[in-house]
Amino acid sequence: MKRKKFEALVNLYLDKEISASGLLILKEELKADPERRRFFKQYCGIHKASQLALLRNFPSFALEIDRIPVAPGYFTPSMSKRRLYTYAASGLAACFAAAAILYIQLPSTIDT
Repeated sequence: MKRKKFEALVNLYLDKEISASGLLILKEELKADPERRRFFKQYCGIHKASQLALLRNFPSFALEIDRIPVAPGYFTPSMSKRRLYTYAASGLAACFAAAAILYIQLPSTIDT
């Protein structure tokens, strides 16, 4: 199978538009070729990461994020949503603290 056809099958899989026969062909290709397995694993990881980045910018997308297919055993996110939100809240708190310090310090430097 040519690379373009393989990539098209992977995209169909990630978009949940792959047919039953296409899924069988994809599975056979993944079993037969370690290079294609590596590509599939990386591509699934990139797809999931891009969806998580989208979630950060558009929180209303959260309902859709759980429906994104990930190849079992190939890629699992290492960070839970709760931990991700905790880090985001901590970063936001640090930004507010830095802004408050700058705001307090700024008037005293203008008066002198």
